[in-house]
Amino acid sequence: MDTSERIRQLREVKGLTQKQFADKVDINQSVMNRIENGRRPVSDEEITKIANFLEVTSDYLLGMESKPNIMFSDGGDSLSDDEEEYLKEELAKYRKMKEQFKKE
Repeated sequence: MDTSERIRQLREVKGLTQKQFADKVDINQSVMNRIENGRRPVSDEEITKIANFLEVTSDYLLGMESKPNIMFSDGGDSLSDDEEEYLKEELAKYRKMKEQFKKE
C-alpha cells in the first residue's frame, strides 16, 4: 500500500469526504484528489498536516512503519478489532503484490 492509499484509507476510517478532509488539513480539494489518486507527491508540510490530523506518524503514511498506531479522539488508544482486521487484510494484499513484482 502506498502513501496515497494509506491517506485515503485513513480518511475513510474517519468517515470524512475528500472535501471535508482537505478542509480540515488546509489543503485544496483538487490537490488532495491528486494526492489520493497518486498523481501528485505529498510535500513535507502536507505530510505533517495529514499525519497530525489523522493521528498517525508520517513514517506510517510513507510506508516506513506497518502499523498506524492510531489515537482516536473518542478516548480510545488503539484500533478497533474491525479496523485492525481491515488493515491486516490490506497489508496482506500489499505483500502479495510486492512478492509478485519481485518475481517479474
